Amino acid sequence: MRLRLAVQEPAADPVSAASDAVTEQAVLPALMAARLRELTGGFELVDEQDGMRVLVAHNAKLELRIGPLVLRPATEDEARLRSLLSHGLTLSQRIHVLSDRRGPSAVGWPLRIVHATVVSGAGWSGGETEHRLVASYRFFEHRGDALLKIGDKHLFDAHRDEVLALLRSGWPLWSSPAGVAVLSELWQ
Repeated sequence: MRLRLAVQEPAADPVSAASDAVTEQAVLPALMAARLRELTGGFELVDEQDGMRVLVAHNAKLELRIGPLVLRPATEDEARLRSLLSHGLTLSQRIHVLSDRRGPSAVGWPLRIVHATVVSGAGWSGGETEHRLVASYRFFEHRGDALLKIGDKHLFDAHRDEVLALLRSGWPLWSSPAGVAVLSELWQ
């Protein structure tokens, strides 16, 4: 089981690819999808690290990490969100949280988006080096997380609507990439 966002990812199964294409149209309006494609030039799946798929935009300094669906704890896990925001920081960098918002995803799933900047203390100038947004989705008793790193500090301000629409597009893919062998897999 995995979390999906409205970005093109390679699919081994043509039925899954067709289903994802139909779902993408439902979770991301056509005009916003076109603006996002123009901004990013599309995303390319480059790696899988720490259980998360890593996608990089072709035309913009954007890195998107999408995690699997896992059983969620009874309470929100602040340490998990903080850990995602801090991913890959050096000793001279720190996270400055700007906002923490809760609301529905594009199709009504509970969603929490935490927006932060990476502040660098190295060198003479210091200052912000990138924006980071963690989207944490709730799907019944499961959760999925995505981390979006924006390497150009002006990119987020100029394309806030497209970025947030991408993060609001999350939906659950209940079957595993290999398919569901037994019904109990839906609850594991």
